[in-house]
Amino acid sequence: MVHQVDIARIRKPRVTDVAAMKALIDSEVARGMLLPRTTVELYASLREFHIYADDDGIGGCCALHRRAGGSPAAAGAGVVASRQGSGGRVDQE
Repeated sequence: MVHQVDIARIRKPRVTDVAAMKALIDSEVARGMLLPRTTVELYASLREFHIYADDDGIGGCCALHRRAGGSPAAAGAGVVASRQGSGGRVDQE
């Protein structure tokens, strides 16, 4: 089943979101899916991240880095375990 993602809930994170982002990334580190990031690193790179947030809190986060040549690369991407497999596509109308 593919669920539609509400693009309006994707936003730039706020400083107050860092603790939830850190918890999400730490859970993915524990599963061996991401490299660890310190809280200081998250604060320093906050502008590179986007998060998905709704009434239940932060459901996912992803940083976008520019590579040589200008193409983007995703990094630090994680989704809360209870929401994994519930997305599928983002419709931009």
